[in-house]
This record gives sequence, structure tokens and C-alpha cells, in this order.
Amino acid sequence: MNSLSLRKQAGLNLIEVLIAALVLSVSMLGLAGLQLATLKSAQNTTAQQHATMLASNLLERMRSNRDAAKAGGYVVTGATCADRNRTTADCKTSTCNATELADYDLTEVLCGVYSATATDKTGGVSEQLVDSALTVACGSGGCTNVIDITVDWKERVAQRDRADSTVQDTEEVSLELSVNL
Repeated sequence: MNSLSLRKQAGLNLIEVLIAALVLSVSMLGLAGLQLATLKSAQNTTAQQHATMLASNLLERMRSNRDAAKAGGYVVTGATCADRNRTTADCKTSTCNATELADYDLTEVLCGVYSATATDKTGGVSEQLVDSALTVACGSGGCTNVIDITVDWKERVAQRDRADSTVQDTEEVSLELSVNL
């Protein structure tokens, strides 16, 4: 090759490497964004699964205490664990009537594993879902026919470290069930 041709190509490999590095870094940023979106979606799916399991747990408790459920003993509106009286009877260790059992069931579903002497809570709606609340209402024909169970919580939809404070980083989500006892 002639020396003039070699001088024209001098530094060309460096430019090719820089362009390849730029393309690689942009694709890696895209993959990082995709991974973040996947993790957020998995977290939201887990929250929906917890809400479904807790609503199902409450429904099974209501079916086993049918008299209190039909009498409206489980009816609450926007209840949270903070609303519950943790000094109610512990129905695992003592005998409870239907009303006490309904209160105990609601406390366990909202606050998790319950003991009048324990201060730690695990597994309840308030522990597993962000800003959650439970509503149990009677259907149009009263509690003898249909019970409506609604679990409300917030799901993360944006990055928390955004500088723009006007952007909401959560959205309200509800799971609603209408069931026959």
C-alpha cells in the first residue's frame, strides 16, 4: 500500500471503537431501564397476589362464621390495622362468641398473626400492601345474600427519586369481590 493511503486511514479504527462503545452503552442503558420496569411490574404483581390471598382468607373466615357474617359482624369501611383494637379476645386460646370471632378475624386479616400480648405483626393487609385499606359491605339484598369485599392499596408507577414533585409515583389500585355466602 502506498503511504498516502495509510495516512488517510490513520485513526479510523479509534473512531470505529468509539462508535461501538457508544452503541453498547446506549443498549446497556436500555436494558437497565427494561430490568427496572420488570422489577416494578413483579412488585405490583406480588401486591395483587397478596391482596387476592388476604381477601380469600377473609372470605373463608366469614364462611366459617356464617352467622356473624350474615348479621353484618364483618362490615367495615376503609379499615386499617391502626383502626383495630389489639386487646380483643384471642380466639385461638379462648372461646369466643360469633361477634368476638368476627372482630378477631378482621384484626388478623388486617394486622396479620395476632396475639393480644405480641407487639409484632406479620402477614396482614397493612403489612403486605402499601397504604392499604379493607372494606367489607353488604350487597343490595343485605348480608344474607351477597358480601362485597374491597382491598385498596397503592402501587408504584414511577421512580421515587424524581426531581419533579408534581409527578405521582403511586396510583390507587382496588381488588373487588362480590360473593355469596
